[in-house]
Formats: sequence, structure tokens, C-alpha cells
Amino acid sequence: MATSGWLAKKMVSILHKTPELSAAKLKGEIQNKYNHTLPYSRVLKAKGKALELMHGKPEESYKHIPELREELLKANPCSIVEYQLDVDNSFMRFFVCLGACRLGFLDGCRPFIGLDGCHLKGFYKGIMLSATFVDADSCLFPLAFAAVESETGDSWR
Repeated sequence: MATSGWLAKKMVSILHKTPELSAAKLKGEIQNKYNHTLPYSRVLKAKGKALELMHGKPEESYKHIPELREELLKANPCSIVEYQLDVDNSFMRFFVCLGACRLGFLDGCRPFIGLDGCHLKGFYKGIMLSATFVDADSCLFPLAFAAVESETGDSWR
């Protein structure tokens, strides 16, 4: 019987080539390659483990936020990139306004900014906030976005 750990190791090479592959298609590929019938739930669990083997644990990626900020500022120096940690040094919120987008807005777009937010319903809860504007072609253009813990006055500042 194939364990999810064994399956994860086999999936890594497949996911390197085609990272967008669904669990259902992975199940088919593994079953064809190893001639073994697998329950979908085990394949789904193994895919999560394979992605963790490839990229590390998602919660560990939060410690790279200062590096991400520096890289964004290096690539686009006029940007505004801020993050905030709570008292126990855990991620709280993150804000990005890319300089090119900000300068595009200031350089002649209509003086209208649309604000919106959507709830993140995955493993990591929170709210994704966005600010957009309308360009000269009447198309929406991104101005800024933020990942915050909740939609409060503090998180909009």
C-alpha cells in the first residue's frame, strides 16, 4: 500500500515539470505509472506533502517578508512596501503599492480610486484589500494591495 509520504516523494518530479497539475490528474499519472489504485484523499494529502518538500512549510515563508520587501524596493524603487508584526513577532499585515502603478495614477489617470476587500477562506484567514483606478482607456488598473488580519480602520491606514 502506497503511503502519502512515498507518494509525495514520487510526485515531486512530476510537480517540478507541471506545478499546476490537479490532484485528480496526479492520481491518474501515479496510478498509470505504478499500476496501483489510490484513493483521492491520499493523493490530495500527498500533493500537499510534495509541495511542502519543494517549497517548505507555508508558515515558514512569513520570515522572508523583510527580504521580499527589500527585493520589491530594489526592483521598483518608487514603491511603498510596508509590513507589520504583532507583539510576538508574528505576521500581522502587509501593504504594497508598486511605484510604477503609483506614478501611472499620478501621471494623468482619472481621480477615482476604487477600494475593495475579499475574505481569505483558506488555511490562513484574513482579508485581501485592494485599491484600483480607472486609466485613460476606462480599464481598471491596480494601485495597491494589502493582506490584513481584519477589515478595520487600522488596517486601511
